[in-house]
Amino acid sequence: MLKEVMGPLKSVGLTETDVKNLWTAFSNALREHGMDPNEYKELFNIMIVRSKSYEENLRWMLEEIKSLRGYAREG
Repeated sequence: MLKEVMGPLKSVGLTETDVKNLWTAFSNALREHGMDPNEYKELFNIMIVRSKSYEENLRWMLEEIKSLRGYAREG
């Protein structure tokens, strides 16, 4: 009965392929801003929210790069 009310359950979250693709996108964005992705690998691993979609993670990470860029200029 619950299935009839709620419909099929849709899995929300990241696959390992999503994580690899996020790292690629994150790395490319860092390079575009003149930053070395290897310096941010640990931060990337902390930033991932596995319960959210690829798109949500990517949008948030790209916003954070703007902050990182400003921080990197100051330091």
